[in-house]
Amino acid sequence: MDIAYYRHANVKDPLGKIHDKKGNPVLKKGELILNDYSAVRCQVFKTPGNTWLPFVGTVFFHNAGDGRFIRTTDRMIYLRKPNIRDIMLNTGIREEEAVEISFKAKKWEREKKLESIVIPLDEIKRIKRKPGIGLTLRVEDKRGRFIVTFGSALVSCI
Repeated sequence: MDIAYYRHANVKDPLGKIHDKKGNPVLKKGELILNDYSAVRCQVFKTPGNTWLPFVGTVFFHNAGDGRFIRTTDRMIYLRKPNIRDIMLNTGIREEEAVEISFKAKKWEREKKLESIVIPLDEIKRIKRKPGIGLTLRVEDKRGRFIVTFGSALVSCI
């Protein structure tokens, strides 16, 4: 799983790797878009150790602002613009950290970079659909186990 985000990122510059300047995903050769949804929220937790306990670990990607969910033949891609107001209101971070994040977010906005998550389909261990709540994925990669939750608009797309 690749994450481009201010706090926990393994992709420092998503522009040209995950998305282009217009905000569209950079597709691999032969990869096709199957679904494309807008106004979707997403949150990622890294679970402690080898557990799948939801909402217990570290928040890796805050549910701060709507984005775009794209399902392709190989991956799930989530893209959203940096949203300072929602980050400040919804994340419960310290004031000093909020100032640092706001500078990074404004810089990303100027450079047309998007916060993003890319989940290869082979890293998904389980998909759970809950009407009215959303779609929850259990994802495992070399860094550990993650719980990824998408908003309710996606329950029927997968």
